[in-house]
Amino acid sequence: MTKKINADEKSRIQSLSIGIIVPSKFFELAEKNEPFHVFAPYTVYKEYGKHLDDIDIDEMYDELMSNPKVKKKPLDISARDMLIKIAMIQLESGYPYLMFKSNANNQHPLKDIGTVKMSNLC
Repeated sequence: MTKKINADEKSRIQSLSIGIIVPSKFFELAEKNEPFHVFAPYTVYKEYGKHLDDIDIDEMYDELMSNPKVKKKPLDISARDMLIKIAMIQLESGYPYLMFKSNANNQHPLKDIGTVKMSNLC
């Protein structure tokens, strides 16, 4: 049995807006109907000394794929099928929001202070 956290119902989150951060590489693979692989963050950090969210996946994806020291796993469905599934879920619920990370970073005026990693969904 799990313990219910005591909280006032008025202060509980009634809904949670979810989003997906999508690099351009994902769309490139979807166009080719190829799989998208996810990477084990610890092995990326161990190999490159950078956290996975600090790496530009568009630039590093192929290198990460070819590096045998980086653990990787393909998604169970192709990138194209994943986009179709996301679109179907969006039609039903309006979620998830998509944040196009590559576009956000190509367009933002403060590149010298860092990259855009997240977005306010509302």
